[in-house]
Amino acid sequence: GSGAAAATKIVELSKKIRELSAELEQEKTRTKQQTFRIMALEKEVQKRRQMLCLCNLLSGTTASADSPTIRCLQDKLAAAQLKVVEYRNQVQASKQELKVAQKVLLSELGEDVPLQQLLASPTSFRGRAQQILALQTRVSPPPPPQEQVQVKVQGGT
Repeated sequence: GSGAAAATKIVELSKKIRELSAELEQEKTRTKQQTFRIMALEKEVQKRRQMLCLCNLLSGTTASADSPTIRCLQDKLAAAQLKVVEYRNQVQASKQELKVAQKVLLSELGEDVPLQQLLASPTSFRGRAQQILALQTRVSPPPPPQEQVQVKVQGGT
């Protein structure tokens, strides 16, 4: 009797526990997936709100100008504009330096010297100023003027 009925009941309940445990694991997995989906959707909503605020800001409609999102975007915009000004100034300074360097190169090399050809040639090219210096050291200074002695040849007349 009662022992067999209890054993049967235990087997049935064990089976039910296994089924419920499997169902519980499936629900945990589904819940985890749905949590990730909710997080992704919340991020998407946040992005869209920022875009909407940015669009409103750019179009001049400021529905809630005090919102932290708009303030954050305004700060980012101001920082980006400062960077642009800084980079523009750096570019201008670099252009000026380049012009000076080009003038120096032009005065050193001469006007009809192709730079790409100089860069490609394996020879050691010396600029005009260097060549002038080298030539000046080679040429000895002219001897001081000496009194010319004129010898008159007296011929018989």
